[in-house]
Amino acid sequence: PLDRLFCADLENSVVKIKEKPHLGLKTYRFNKLVLDKSKIPDSIKLFTLAEKPRWVIVHQDVVDAVNKVNPVGIKFILVDEFNCI
Repeated sequence: PLDRLFCADLENSVVKIKEKPHLGLKTYRFNKLVLDKSKIPDSIKLFTLAEKPRWVIVHQDVVDAVNKVNPVGIKFILVDEFNCI
C-alpha cells in the first residue's frame, strides 16, 4: 500500500472542511490545494493525500520517468494547476 500523508497546507489551500463527529472524521473539499512540503519526507515519491485518500500525489521525478515511455491512459496534473472537487 502507498503511504498516506497529512500534508495539505490548510491555511493556504482553499478548502471546506466538514466535521462528521458521529463517524469521528472530517471531510475536505478542495477548490485549491497547496501542499506543506515540510511534511513530505524526501524519500517518499508517491503517496495518497490523507485529507483526500483517493488522490495520489506523485513526485516530479516519477512523473518524468513515466512520461519517458509515453504511457497511454494516465494523466498527471501539477498541484499548482489543480483546482477542483
